[in-house]
Amino acid sequence: MRVVLRPAGLRFARAMAWMAAGSFRRRLVLTVVEVALPLVSVGAAVVIIYSGDPADWPVGVALAAIILTLLKLVTGVLTGAFAGRWRFVGLRDAATIAESALIAGVAGLVMLSWLQLVDASLRLVSADTSIYI
Repeated sequence: MRVVLRPAGLRFARAMAWMAAGSFRRRLVLTVVEVALPLVSVGAAVVIIYSGDPADWPVGVALAAIILTLLKLVTGVLTGAFAGRWRFVGLRDAATIAESALIAGVAGLVMLSWLQLVDASLRLVSADTSIYI
Protein backbone atom coordinates (compact mmCIF):
# COMPACT_ATOMS: atom_id res chain seq x y z
CA MET A 1 0.00 0.00 0.00
CA ARG A 2 2.80 2.39 0.77
CA VAL A 3 4.30 1.82 -2.69
CA VAL A 4 1.04 2.85 -4.36
CA LEU A 5 0.51 6.03 -2.30
CA ARG A 6 4.04 7.33 -2.44
CA PRO A 7 4.28 7.86 -6.24
CA ALA A 8 0.79 9.43 -6.26
CA GLY A 9 1.88 11.97 -3.65
CA LEU A 10 5.06 12.63 -5.57
CA ARG A 11 3.09 13.20 -8.79
CA PHE A 12 0.79 15.61 -6.99
CA ALA A 13 3.76 17.52 -5.56
CA ARG A 14 5.37 17.74 -8.98
CA ALA A 15 2.11 18.97 -10.54
CA MET A 16 1.80 21.68 -7.87
CA ALA A 17 5.43 22.71 -8.38
CA TRP A 18 4.85 22.90 -12.14
CA MET A 19 1.76 25.11 -11.69
CA ALA A 20 3.62 27.44 -9.33
CA ALA A 21 6.73 27.64 -11.51
CA GLY A 22 5.41 29.91 -14.24
CA SER A 23 3.90 33.26 -13.39
CA PHE A 24 1.13 32.89 -16.00
CA ARG A 25 0.18 29.42 -14.77
CA ARG A 26 0.25 30.60 -11.15
CA ARG A 27 -2.01 33.56 -11.95
CA LEU A 28 -4.36 31.36 -13.93
CA VAL A 29 -4.67 28.79 -11.12
CA LEU A 30 -5.15 31.50 -8.48
CA THR A 31 -7.79 33.22 -10.61
CA VAL A 32 -9.69 29.99 -11.08
CA VAL A 33 -9.53 29.27 -7.34
CA GLU A 34 -10.57 32.82 -6.41
CA VAL A 35 -13.60 32.61 -8.72
CA ALA A 36 -14.47 29.06 -7.65
CA LEU A 37 -14.59 29.85 -3.91
CA PRO A 38 -17.42 32.45 -4.15
CA LEU A 39 -19.31 30.25 -6.60
CA VAL A 40 -19.14 27.29 -4.24
CA SER A 41 -20.20 29.36 -1.24
CA VAL A 42 -23.19 30.86 -3.08
CA GLY A 43 -24.16 27.44 -4.45
CA ALA A 44 -23.97 25.85 -1.03
CA ALA A 45 -25.99 28.68 0.52
CA VAL A 46 -28.69 28.35 -2.15
CA VAL A 47 -28.93 24.60 -1.63
CA ILE A 48 -29.11 25.03 2.16
CA ILE A 49 -31.74 27.78 2.09
CA TYR A 50 -33.95 26.62 -0.79
CA SER A 51 -33.49 22.83 -0.62
CA GLY A 52 -31.57 20.67 -3.04
CA ASP A 53 -34.27 20.55 -5.72
CA PRO A 54 -33.84 23.32 -8.32
CA ALA A 55 -37.56 23.11 -9.12
CA ASP A 56 -38.29 24.60 -5.66
CA TRP A 57 -35.97 27.57 -6.13
CA PRO A 58 -37.39 31.06 -6.70
CA VAL A 59 -37.08 32.57 -10.16
CA GLY A 60 -34.52 35.23 -9.18
CA VAL A 61 -32.12 32.98 -7.30
CA ALA A 62 -29.72 32.64 -10.25
CA LEU A 63 -29.44 36.40 -10.62
CA ALA A 64 -29.05 36.75 -6.86
CA ALA A 65 -26.20 34.20 -6.93
CA ILE A 66 -24.47 36.09 -9.75
CA ILE A 67 -24.81 39.38 -7.85
CA LEU A 68 -23.40 37.90 -4.65
CA THR A 69 -20.47 36.32 -6.50
CA LEU A 70 -19.60 39.51 -8.38
CA LEU A 71 -19.83 41.58 -5.20
CA LYS A 72 -17.39 39.23 -3.47
CA LEU A 73 -14.94 39.44 -6.34
CA VAL A 74 -15.17 43.23 -6.63
CA THR A 75 -14.79 43.85 -2.90
CA GLY A 76 -11.92 41.37 -2.80
CA VAL A 77 -10.08 43.37 -5.44
CA LEU A 78 -10.92 46.75 -3.86
CA THR A 79 -9.89 45.75 -0.35
CA GLY A 80 -6.75 43.94 -1.49
CA ALA A 81 -7.92 40.58 -0.17
CA PHE A 82 -6.52 38.78 -3.22
CA ALA A 83 -3.10 40.44 -3.07
CA GLY A 84 -1.28 38.27 -0.54
CA ARG A 85 -3.46 35.23 -0.44
CA TRP A 86 -2.15 31.64 -0.48
CA ARG A 87 1.40 32.53 0.49
CA PHE A 88 2.61 33.35 3.96
CA VAL A 89 -0.90 34.13 5.19
CA GLY A 90 -0.99 35.83 8.55
CA LEU A 91 -3.52 37.41 10.84
CA ARG A 92 -3.60 40.65 8.84
CA ASP A 93 -4.46 38.73 5.65
CA ALA A 94 -7.20 36.79 7.44
CA ALA A 95 -8.68 40.05 8.77
CA THR A 96 -8.60 41.57 5.27
CA ILE A 97 -10.36 38.53 3.82
CA ALA A 98 -13.02 38.61 6.55
CA GLU A 99 -13.48 42.36 6.08
CA SER A 100 -13.89 41.91 2.34
CA ALA A 101 -16.45 39.14 2.83
CA LEU A 102 -18.44 41.18 5.35
CA ILE A 103 -18.48 44.25 3.11
CA ALA A 104 -19.65 42.09 0.21
CA GLY A 105 -22.31 40.54 2.45
CA VAL A 106 -23.70 43.90 3.53
CA ALA A 107 -23.65 45.18 -0.05
CA GLY A 108 -25.33 41.97 -1.21
CA LEU A 109 -28.04 42.27 1.41
CA VAL A 110 -28.75 45.88 0.41
CA MET A 111 -28.77 45.00 -3.29
CA LEU A 112 -31.00 41.91 -2.94
CA SER A 113 -33.40 43.75 -0.65
CA TRP A 114 -33.61 46.65 -3.08
CA LEU A 115 -34.15 44.40 -6.12
CA GLN A 116 -36.45 42.02 -4.20
CA LEU A 117 -35.14 39.02 -6.14
CA VAL A 118 -35.61 36.41 -3.43
CA ASP A 119 -37.87 36.29 -0.40
CA ALA A 120 -35.21 35.09 2.05
CA SER A 121 -32.39 37.46 1.14
CA LEU A 122 -31.17 37.86 4.74
CA ARG A 123 -30.90 34.10 5.23
CA LEU A 124 -29.25 33.65 1.83
CA VAL A 125 -26.69 36.39 2.36
CA SER A 126 -25.86 35.35 5.92
CA ALA A 127 -25.42 31.70 4.89
CA ASP A 128 -23.32 32.70 1.89
CA THR A 129 -21.10 35.06 3.88
CA SER A 130 -20.53 32.60 6.71
CA ILE A 131 -19.64 29.80 4.27
CA TYR A 132 -17.31 32.09 2.34
CA ILE A 133 -15.46 33.23 5.45
